Amino acid sequence: MPLDKPQGSSLALSGVRVVALEASVSGPFCSRILGDMGADVIKVEKPGVGDLIRHWDTAVRGLSSGYVWLSGNKRSFAIDVKKKSGLEAIRRLITQSDVLLENFAPGVADRLGLGAAEMCALNPRLIYCSISGYGQDGPYRDVKAYDLLIQGEAGIIATTGYPDKPANLSLR
Repeated sequence: MPLDKPQGSSLALSGVRVVALEASVSGPFCSRILGDMGADVIKVEKPGVGDLIRHWDTAVRGLSSGYVWLSGNKRSFAIDVKKKSGLEAIRRLITQSDVLLENFAPGVADRLGLGAAEMCALNPRLIYCSISGYGQDGPYRDVKAYDLLIQGEAGIIATTGYPDKPANLSLR
């Protein structure tokens, strides 16, 4: 049975279904924007653990403030994509979806059987979006891309802070 979004919405992405295989911040932030624009975002989480950011703090009724902020306008369910039955369920969902968004480390989606080539063959109209810090190939593909690292590499860290305490040095 298709998972249809309620009719009558006039938002730009109404009627667009997004499967979000996401964790941490980059994927959830992207899919939050898509949900804000009317897309039906289905967030897939790990059973028993959920998204990594669920546990950053407990500020909002036991959930982390980051998780609550980034999970708005989404539905979610937990499924183990490493199990055959979980992978089959995701594949069925992909056939009924418009976009697959993932922010695994490069190569992980392919190893799980959820890579772009396989998913686009399963659903030729699928838009496959893969988010990583430095791309899917090249010399930096496996390098982590955390906020302060990117600020430092881009030079923007030199513009943050205060005259007596520059560049957010409080994290030392």
